[in-house]
Amino acid sequence: MEWITNQQIFEQKDDQILYEKSHIRKNLSEWLCLEEEDFFWEIPSDMEWENIIEYLQENMKNRKRVILAYSNPLGVHIWNRDGNFPKVLGKEIQKLFDQMGFTHIRVYYPYPNCDYPMKIYSDDYLPKKGELRNNRMRNFEREIMLFRDEEELFDRIIEEEQFPIFSNSYLLVAEKEEMGEFPIFVQYANDRAPEFQMKTEIWKKAKGYIVTKKPMTEKAKKHCEDIFRCYEKLEDVMADTDFRMNQCQKFGDGLTFEFLEGKTLDEELKGLLQKGEKEQAIAMIQRFVHSLLAMADRPFEMTKEFGEIFGTEMEFDCALSMQVTDIDLIFRNIILDRNWNVIDYEWTFDFPIPVDFVIYRTFQSFLEKESGEKAGFNPYEIYGISEKDREVYKKMELHFQQYVSRNYHTLDEMYLEFGKPVNVVKELLEKKDREIIQLREQIDQMEHTKIWRLYRKYRNWRERK
Repeated sequence: MEWITNQQIFEQKDDQILYEKSHIRKNLSEWLCLEEEDFFWEIPSDMEWENIIEYLQENMKNRKRVILAYSNPLGVHIWNRDGNFPKVLGKEIQKLFDQMGFTHIRVYYPYPNCDYPMKIYSDDYLPKKGELRNNRMRNFEREIMLFRDEEELFDRIIEEEQFPIFSNSYLLVAEKEEMGEFPIFVQYANDRAPEFQMKTEIWKKAKGYIVTKKPMTEKAKKHCEDIFRCYEKLEDVMADTDFRMNQCQKFGDGLTFEFLEGKTLDEELKGLLQKGEKEQAIAMIQRFVHSLLAMADRPFEMTKEFGEIFGTEMEFDCALSMQVTDIDLIFRNIILDRNWNVIDYEWTFDFPIPVDFVIYRTFQSFLEKESGEKAGFNPYEIYGISEKDREVYKKMELHFQQYVSRNYHTLDEMYLEFGKPVNVVKELLEKKDREIIQLREQIDQMEHTKIWRLYRKYRNWRERK
């Protein structure tokens, strides 16, 4: 296989690797079963169209398969920012493919971009509203200004079913003859320690869809085994509850899951809030909380395993725990039908964990984009999770994230240290408005003080003189 790329570009600061461009290459080799004669090229965004055509015509000769990755000039991250427009247009590329005999063409949509893809979508599996998040955490090149929040823009684009047109980037796979099945969706959890790096794929088969999880490293095989072991325990614990576990089976070194479609609990709640049906949303959240509490049938006890993952400095008064705990039981991981189907239970542990921590994480995820003010209520207050409790759970969450990443420097961590600012015009204006209101309130308060009245008298006296 021949890689024609911008080369691996490393930038260093204080002897640490800031980032590796073209992250996509590491995973494509296995996913697309690339061979020596295949041609892969990441098209530079500043390259002139005539040069692109000339280069492709020269390098596509006698190839059975060509893979191109490039930025979309109509992508949200282009027209919503103060950047340069790339020269590549998908229709022109596909026309060239047709002329050179590439009759089988598949289009994929890496998100947030080709350099740092977290997910790769296809026409058979497009993103749902609320899925495209954290796109600001991949900006290492320069400070940028966004005219609007890109997460909100993508939600609107997805609602209008226009995502393929406005995707930030494209991955085109062109073949002269079809070379086998490929997944319709891929998600890489490689921003973790090697022991936990996993790849999730969705495959379209003749009898329907299936979901697979596979370890991306040798060390991650144990993590896969732990998921299946905890799945079997969760099935017993949740047997007579509102929850139903998404069916799981072993498959080689990995796992297969049934493919479930439907509205998530997160979507249902936010839909109720948008319609002004706050009481129904609160009732649904209370049902969720009561269902969890019903499974918490034993007192929490500090264990060695708990301390290694969540820390030892916390104290819990009268905390309850479940026999086995899925700490990622967030609303986005529950699909609704007659049951509440739990579709992701990767982070499940069989030692005592305070059930309130699970509830805290669920609320934290739900309020990620919906402040208590926007939602019209604060679930922490309704359930009774105090500010003090939240501080304890924040520490637990920090320890857990450190456990998952270990000594591996994640992109999010590197962004916090080395990333370039991403400013949203609307947010800056709203911040200024809040500052103006605050200044006016301070002036109003000053006008009622003794020193202000004395100052006014002094000013009046000076003006009369």
